Amino acid sequence: MEEAVKLLIVIAFHFNPEKIELLKKVGSLHPAITDQVECIVTTNSVKSSELDEIMHLTPKAENYKLEVVSFPNLPHPWLLPWGHKQIVKEKFSDPSYTHFLYIEDDMGFNRMNFDYWLESRELIKDTGLYPSFNRVEFNGVRNLWVLVDQVEPISALETGVISRSNENKFFMNLKNPYQGLFLYDRELMLEHINSYTFDINKYGRVDLIDHNPEWPGGGVAERANFALTFDSIPSGFTSRSAVCVIENLGILDPRSFVHHLPNKYTNLDNSCFGRVPALQPVIRC
Repeated sequence: MEEAVKLLIVIAFHFNPEKIELLKKVGSLHPAITDQVECIVTTNSVKSSELDEIMHLTPKAENYKLEVVSFPNLPHPWLLPWGHKQIVKEKFSDPSYTHFLYIEDDMGFNRMNFDYWLESRELIKDTGLYPSFNRVEFNGVRNLWVLVDQVEPISALETGVISRSNENKFFMNLKNPYQGLFLYDRELMLEHINSYTFDINKYGRVDLIDHNPEWPGGGVAERANFALTFDSIPSGFTSRSAVCVIENLGILDPRSFVHHLPNKYTNLDNSCFGRVPALQPVIRC
């Protein structure tokens, strides 16, 4: 008998009425991800009208529960993404939760993404790596999907590779492992909870929050979802996050693509992000 899967999703949402429709699109995907899904939206708002708007994100579904948790007195708005840590730690004490997803508020995570992670986790569980995702956007001018966070073609020449030839797959690091989310099972989440990466004072670099003109927020928000990415990295690799490549095609597994719904970066003329085609062959020779 297969273990029942119960997924906790936490989303950080600085209330913005212009982003409500986008958040609804995000939430509409969640009930179909797995058997039981609970979503908690953390927000800076305490206004009942705004909280009600968030609570009406998705159609009612028997397997889905939505809750809103307010963090109204944060000393700095960039600290909101770290609010998920205390929520996850509380929920972890309930063994019925099997998986934990923290994700930014404009990412269209779906059932295909979740199944990809479950399958890939079993394939590389013994390596110290864990499966990760690729943020993608659609470029309407070029009529193709592009990678958000990679600014040059994907190359397997600068990182270790884990091959699973019987599965026609190999796993590798990306030069920029940022994915706007992390998904862990109970084993990985326990490791994260017990790691320095769970502690904002040890890992958040709050000292940079107002002192890094090239990076708004100093990277504090990004470090909230890096989690174990750079902790206990296996020898020969550059991070714990590994993406799957379909070996005979030489392309990233499309199931690892999570749509960054605003299509923001690929439509900026002066951005280096959102330029590399998502299905461009991986360099490996």
